[in-house]
Amino acid sequence: MSARSRVVVAVCALTALAGCGANQPDPVADATQLRQNIPTRVQDHRVIAYNMDDESAVMSVDSETSEVTVGSTVRLGEQEYEVVQIVPDSGHGDGPDGWVSIREQ
Repeated sequence: MSARSRVVVAVCALTALAGCGANQPDPVADATQLRQNIPTRVQDHRVIAYNMDDESAVMSVDSETSEVTVGSTVRLGEQEYEVVQIVPDSGHGDGPDGWVSIREQ
């Protein structure tokens, strides 16, 4: 294999790797992203987002669960957050890569 062929193969491989999860949208910039199945501290509350699909997700706030959709309001203590994005797992990679984005109201 020539040096040029090796470069072409390497570029193609890197492009393919960069495309993993490429069908995922960008996270909402001014929101907090809750990565799928990863406990996250938000305003001293333990929040977990899971069971995501295109329409809804389940959120656990300090062990109390509720189903949410885009536009739902979630209360964390005294503060309310709007669910602004739900992105289910892409099915690519080794682990879940979905998230729920919430924005302080």
